[in-house]
Amino acid sequence: MGRHFVREICHGEAPGIQRWPACTALVTVGAAVETYAAGTFWDHLWEFTGVQSHLKQKQSPARAWGEGFLLSLRRIGLPDAVPGTRKRNKYVAAALLHAGIPTHCLDDFFDLLLDYRERTLFTDAEAFRVWVNDSSGRRARLDTPVRHFLASDAHHVLETIRRSDRVLSLFERGETSVPMGEGDLPQRFDQPARNALARRFALGCAAPRRPDHGLLLDREREQVVVHLPAHTHWQVRTADGTRIEAQGVSEEDEAGDDHPVHPLSSPTAALRIGPAGGEAHQVDLMPADDQLLLFTDSEPHRWIRPHRELPTGRLWALHPNDRLLGSTGVRALYSESMPGWGGWTCSLLELDDNSWIRVAAGPIHRFRGTGGFGLALKASSALPGVEDEDGTPVHSALPELVLPERPATTWTVEVLVRQSGGLTLRYSFEAPSGTRVSPLERLPEPRLGTFTVKASCPEGLKRSWPVALAEGVEVHVHPPLRLFEYEGLQPGRAQLHVPGALTAKPARMTFSAHRTTRRCRVESLFGALPIRVSVPHLQVRIDDGPWHDRPLQLTPEELRGAAGLAVRISDETSRLPRPQLMIAAADSTELQQITPLGRSAGNTHAFAVARLSETAAQHSHTELMLVLPQGVTRVAEVNPPPLAQEARFEDEYIQFTGVTPGIQMEAALYAWYAPWRPPVLLGVDGNGRVCTEEHPEIGGPVRVLLQEVDPWSARARQWPSWPTSGDGTILEYEMPGRPNSADLDEDLLCRFLAGGGAACSVDDVITPHNRARTRQLPRAFTEEASEVLRGRVALLGRFRRGPSASSPARTHTTVKALSFEDFLESMPPVRVGVPELVLNGTVSSPPRFRPGAAQAAQAWQAHPVIAALHSRDWIRGTPFGSAHVDGADAADPLAEIVRRCGADAVSLLVGQPRPGAERVLRLASPSSFNQSWRTHLNEAFAPTRTPIPELLDPGVLMAAMIRCFQLSPKARRHFVQGGHGVDLTLFQACAELVPALGDSLRRELDHRRTLAQRYPGHLPLLSLALAVNGRLAARPHPPEECVRLARSHHRFWAELAKCLPELVALDIVLAELTAAGAERALLQAGSRV
Repeated sequence: MGRHFVREICHGEAPGIQRWPACTALVTVGAAVETYAAGTFWDHLWEFTGVQSHLKQKQSPARAWGEGFLLSLRRIGLPDAVPGTRKRNKYVAAALLHAGIPTHCLDDFFDLLLDYRERTLFTDAEAFRVWVNDSSGRRARLDTPVRHFLASDAHHVLETIRRSDRVLSLFERGETSVPMGEGDLPQRFDQPARNALARRFALGCAAPRRPDHGLLLDREREQVVVHLPAHTHWQVRTADGTRIEAQGVSEEDEAGDDHPVHPLSSPTAALRIGPAGGEAHQVDLMPADDQLLLFTDSEPHRWIRPHRELPTGRLWALHPNDRLLGSTGVRALYSESMPGWGGWTCSLLELDDNSWIRVAAGPIHRFRGTGGFGLALKASSALPGVEDEDGTPVHSALPELVLPERPATTWTVEVLVRQSGGLTLRYSFEAPSGTRVSPLERLPEPRLGTFTVKASCPEGLKRSWPVALAEGVEVHVHPPLRLFEYEGLQPGRAQLHVPGALTAKPARMTFSAHRTTRRCRVESLFGALPIRVSVPHLQVRIDDGPWHDRPLQLTPEELRGAAGLAVRISDETSRLPRPQLMIAAADSTELQQITPLGRSAGNTHAFAVARLSETAAQHSHTELMLVLPQGVTRVAEVNPPPLAQEARFEDEYIQFTGVTPGIQMEAALYAWYAPWRPPVLLGVDGNGRVCTEEHPEIGGPVRVLLQEVDPWSARARQWPSWPTSGDGTILEYEMPGRPNSADLDEDLLCRFLAGGGAACSVDDVITPHNRARTRQLPRAFTEEASEVLRGRVALLGRFRRGPSASSPARTHTTVKALSFEDFLESMPPVRVGVPELVLNGTVSSPPRFRPGAAQAAQAWQAHPVIAALHSRDWIRGTPFGSAHVDGADAADPLAEIVRRCGADAVSLLVGQPRPGAERVLRLASPSSFNQSWRTHLNEAFAPTRTPIPELLDPGVLMAAMIRCFQLSPKARRHFVQGGHGVDLTLFQACAELVPALGDSLRRELDHRRTLAQRYPGHLPLLSLALAVNGRLAARPHPPEECVRLARSHHRFWAELAKCLPELVALDIVLAELTAAGAERALLQAGSRV
């Protein structure tokens, strides 16, 4: 290769090394592997290939070779670029991309691997990779190629780590070379491994390690188990000769929750472990004079080797009964007998700096703190999610300063307070060694502020700690963990409880979908502490990107190339239970599920989402759902890249820009002003254009759906009645004019919807044919149409029900003259009537009629929603004890309410909590919704005198709520986005009402919020919040916020009522009975409402 390259360069020809792409790639990558050292790639390449040094001055040989190398990679089908690489380094970066770990970088790699081995009992390849990538300091110890190599979780990366660990184990065991088949790594790995071990042994900080094994404390099974990760059949013998035959755990099993374990039935001083039929090696567990086994507190509870310093904080100890001794600073938090280990106890211990433990007369195991011979400031757990303006966690209890016994001297303690941007000495005092003092105890109560505590001694040892203190303050957050909701987070709230001498402004805080932090100020007579409060929430990121507080938007290609997707809790002190990640189709059908990588724990978990890419590529729209005990939440949407970016109309052509080259497409055109028409199907030419010259019927705003044509498919394509984002690429454009039609009726209807209906009356538009066209409009159209267009369609809907409503003017006059009986008789069934009542403002306006007792009772039989809107005066004005609500009088409205709504109405009518609210939470899940429940719901709205079941029966309410899950994901997303913040607004409005009334309404909202947290989606809570708001707005002196919300959301509420009429109807009845019953109780008590 070198001679060929020199010959063509000398003759002035362009080198054609890409003619041999495999050879070119192999030589270039081989040079990088064997000779790479930082910044010297080209010099080594010329030396490696024999290219003369004087050629480096002619015709840019580096560029010539580099371009040939990149072209060779493309021809072979290998990646030729590293994302984020500078242009001038692209050739070297591409070579190192395929070099793995160059020989020059192996020393640092093995040094870091040995560091990790000292911290664990066996090497988990994925855990080592995560451990390296989690620390910028550890990454800085590695050269760039190794950092890029370990950033991937590909199979060959993990396999290289496992085999490197195996090579180290062989050399530790005394092998002089790696036997064939043992390591299966190039020989260039051998000498760097020996060198790393030699350096470690020379420092005296490593001892030869035997084959991989693990000893774990299984708290669930209350056993000590042997964990064998290798793919080998093992023999394990205890010191008393007990023999265990064990099959090692595979890597797949190792990542799961339920892997095979091999318990130890009794205490043993040592284990002999080896492959079946091979040499066994002894592992000493505890000397004869030191019967003590120690395990870490973090899961999995790993065995701590003898003679090691004890780790910080807590640990588990197994010891003979009543023989464990400890110094001051050792606390037993938990203790119980160890089953099967006669006379042994398992204890959870908490150790302070410089404390020690031992068994009887055995050796002392001492905990030595880091930095300052055990000098430390001990503080209680910080308030969750609360920090000062500098990010210091805020504590509610006084910290304790631990002064070590050595050096034996007097310590000087200083307390400084932050004022005007600087530190001012508040006071200082002296304390003897070996004591514990409370440095902030001398401050006046209540202690509040940001301080710095300093401790120093004459020997020159000194340390300082920042402390943010708000003594006695408590914080309560809801929900405990905010999950994702479509475009953001679940709404949350936090409340600060402060002692009497402190004030918090504000004490109550709400968090919208896009807000994670609120500022607050805690004040006392002696100062103030500005703080930031947050509710722990979920965060997600892809690869090494930034953390996001909302779901990600990905393509199948991004999913395929992703190293991993990570989720975590924003509060580092919180623990996220081990979740599952599933990919679901657009209709919420589960397609595939995966578990977290390795043994990820704590507040962060990672998933190999590349395993889901093939599933995502087979669907036009998928969602990644995280399954947690708190519920199921969407963390990412996966949609294919759009086939085009924009559509423009130019001279009878629709021009698409940003078209993906080489793809054959078909366009379906939908007219906004003629949504009943089937789409016009046109092919897209090679220039990204569609000709509309032969289709004069198209005009006005048009929605176009682009889909890729599959020439091999034999099935006819099914086009939707109205397209949504899940159907393909959706674009909008404007054409001149409006839709045309040879049918005069249809043409008149198109003209009316386009806004040109002023010259025609509604009577002319609503013909029998047009009535049929507007009766079955696609639901997706009504969900996504503009407000003006929806208003025109709704206007047509009011007049298409028969000749009695043919003229708007006459209809308006007739409605005013109607009696209550006529009005009740003219109302359509609930599925049609409730959306109309919401849209025309009847639900949120004062009642139009004042029916008598018999009329009100009749209304509760025929149409309970109309009756609820007109029964406030009857409920409020009926004193306690004057009416029998058990059904004695058929003309009594209250008795009819109980017959129609059930036993829960009795409690609501006297202002008491509704017993059935708790039963709703214990009913079946949404998956159990079947035909019997659907019949159950329909019967509740049957116009009979004694319907079965009652309206407020928990089964009826649950059936109405479960229908929310039958909506499309697009519809649910639309309602959640449009109703964002409504529930929080209602909670605040209820807080400003008379306490009895506000508490009753807030109690119902809280029950519904609890249900919303149990299942994904907040539509039941949104429906009740809008119903409560509407009924408050209809009161004589309504809250201004309720009136504003009723005006701004009445169309949105009508859309919700059209999709979920039964739920909206039930919530209107529930809201009115709750409010009127509370008002009735207040009037009976003599309070003013």
